[in-house]
Amino acid sequence: MLIAATSEGWCFLIDGISYIAVIASLLAMRINVPQVLKTATSMAHELHEGLDLRLAIPAHPQTSLLLFAVVSLMGMPFVVLMPIFAARVLHGGPHTLGFLMGAMGVGALASALSLAARKTVRGLIRIIPVSAVVFAIGPHRLRPLALVLAPIVAVLIAGMGMMQGMAPATPSFKPWSRRQARPRS
Repeated sequence: MLIAATSEGWCFLIDGISYIAVIASLLAMRINVPQVLKTATSMAHELHEGLDLRLAIPAHPQTSLLLFAVVSLMGMPFVVLMPIFAARVLHGGPHTLGFLMGAMGVGALASALSLAARKTVRGLIRIIPVSAVVFAIGPHRLRPLALVLAPIVAVLIAGMGMMQGMAPATPSFKPWSRRQARPRS
């Protein structure tokens, strides 16, 4: 939205300034890291360990992991191609790109807020395939349309689907945390 309101230079300036707080926070941390001796292992050994971990995960998280990988491979490139779409298809410039990317951010934010408002995590795993379909529908509707508003709505829907799929899938990647958790006393 800032690109649409000003120019790319202001976005880079604000983005650069925002990293000052992150760097200051990192410098303020005092963490004692125990020394871990890392033995030299081969790539084949590392791949074998990763495969063992994947096979130890129950079926539902494996399915969501696979779906997440497919969506990331097949769906995410539309974000990278957004500047070309804004320029060549919509015949716009930085302002058009700003509105498209802003709409995607608004959709993702709305989706994240809806997930945060949930009272329980029950049924969250069923959201992942639905969100994959919603995410696929959004970029598919980016074809040239007479109205500039239609691609903005399509990108907003894609942002919602992207966040609805990524956020619920993330906890399922850590099945070992339940095994290592200590019982409450």
